[in-house]
Amino acid sequence: MNKLIDTQGAVQQRPLIVGLTGGIASGKSMVSRYLAEIHAVPIVDTDVIARDLVKVGSPTLDEIIAHFGVSIVDKQGNLNRRQLRDIISQHAHERLWLNALMHPRIYDAVMAHVKQLSASPHPYIVIVIPLLSADSPYLDLLNAVWVVDCDEEQQKQHLIARDQMNAQIAQQLIDAQPSRQERLNLATAIIENTGSTDELLDKTERLHQRFISNH
Repeated sequence: MNKLIDTQGAVQQRPLIVGLTGGIASGKSMVSRYLAEIHAVPIVDTDVIARDLVKVGSPTLDEIIAHFGVSIVDKQGNLNRRQLRDIISQHAHERLWLNALMHPRIYDAVMAHVKQLSASPHPYIVIVIPLLSADSPYLDLLNAVWVVDCDEEQQKQHLIARDQMNAQIAQQLIDAQPSRQERLNLATAIIENTGSTDELLDKTERLHQRFISNH
């Protein structure tokens, strides 16, 4: 990823910052959980931040309700994520509206977390960024990009099994994300998830050891 050479993230800051990305249901969560639990790597997860932003009573949730209507929340006032996901997977203009609302707020929260972790004794931190793309502002923060990769059919089957959705919706969700090739073009390291969980975690461990030994 040549762009990293010229970015702010390429400065030898401590801790270094790794962007972890991959398509939906590719195995990112297993990788980040392993790094956090086994090696105490600080994790900043943009999906977790997004969920926090839309908690009951939050200004962001109020704006979503104003746009999509009260049917987008359940009786307790919680966002119906599955319904929202179905809407934005089928209607590109709604996805664009939601991204324009959420992405700047998520980015600001990520920056606040990174600032808090700037004194971390760990050699690197991980920002989990499912929608990382070639024009992402996050690239200016990163010293490395790790991509969890599997083929699209495997990804779709994981998604169907995990979320009990039909194949059409699963495919629409995959199509709504940056393409597999775009992710691979950004990668400084690829973690192939084509076998068992143990194999995935073994690859993660080897990458972790290689990264800290080189930095």
